[in-house]
Amino acid sequence: MRDSILLLAVLAANLWSQPVLLDARQPSVYILRIEAASGGGEESGTLLELRNNTQWAISIRTESLYVGEKVKPLTLKNGKGVLAIRPSVIVSPCYAVEATQSASRETINNEPYQRLKLGNACTVGATSWIPSGGGVRIRVPSDHLAAGRRISVDFQYEWEVDAPNVEHRVLFMQVQPALRPQR
Repeated sequence: MRDSILLLAVLAANLWSQPVLLDARQPSVYILRIEAASGGGEESGTLLELRNNTQWAISIRTESLYVGEKVKPLTLKNGKGVLAIRPSVIVSPCYAVEATQSASRETINNEPYQRLKLGNACTVGATSWIPSGGGVRIRVPSDHLAAGRRISVDFQYEWEVDAPNVEHRVLFMQVQPALRPQR
């Protein structure tokens, strides 16, 4: 009996000692800007990348289901098979645009954000998977990242998929250049 308890304690210690973050300098899930706003047309807007910096897969809601060359098979830690988005594929995620009331370049840190009627609400959508260490690209209209605005993308870790009402949000706000005083 004592040996069994000791074995369980060693297994538990090994399980909990596994690094959660792949890069300790970054948050678990984050968004970074890849390319600034470009000209008009279908390819216009700011190109962002949503990165999964954890040892687990995460899921996001997307406007459509991705199949074919855009995905690859992925086995979750519970043994369930899913299709994961390949690295650098541009997806259309469900996201919200939020803004401060003042919407100034110099936002106040504690000023509350409110959801605007912008973004991609996805009344109908699909669950898309991002594997551990993976990332997907998102093209956002430039006005969604104007001064005082940010985007919000909901996600879930793989163990939370069957848990109702559990989700996390990753935020991205474009850093606005400082205003230069008039001379």
